[in-house]
Amino acid sequence: MASPTTPPDPQRAIEDLAAVTPAQLAQEIRTATTDVYRCAQAWRKSPAWTGDKGDHKAWEMIATAVADLAVLPEPATLRDVDHLVDAIAPILNAWWSPYPGPRQDLSDAVERLRPIAMRRPALVKQARSLLGQD
Repeated sequence: MASPTTPPDPQRAIEDLAAVTPAQLAQEIRTATTDVYRCAQAWRKSPAWTGDKGDHKAWEMIATAVADLAVLPEPATLRDVDHLVDAIAPILNAWWSPYPGPRQDLSDAVERLRPIAMRRPALVKQARSLLGQD
């Protein structure tokens, strides 16, 4: 057993990343997106919801992306995972105001989604490439 001061084994970290399956990535993306949707619903039901054009546009963007994600099949390949990310790209590409309350919760949920959807699949691909598992 490694001590807390022992640095992690880089080879093991690469192997662990390479072992992540498309289904696992999909589950992580779907779970984090569901959290964004839950936070958007809470914002929409809160006094912070103004109902103005910007609020409606933001809500519709999230609802559409979630619906688009829901109809996509489970990915068989890492390339298929890209389709999941494409479905939620409008959420990832938007700026989310960190006003206190439900809007802060929504902004935080999007910030948790970004690395899961954008960075993690790329790291898995890179790890597989390094191990010759393209």
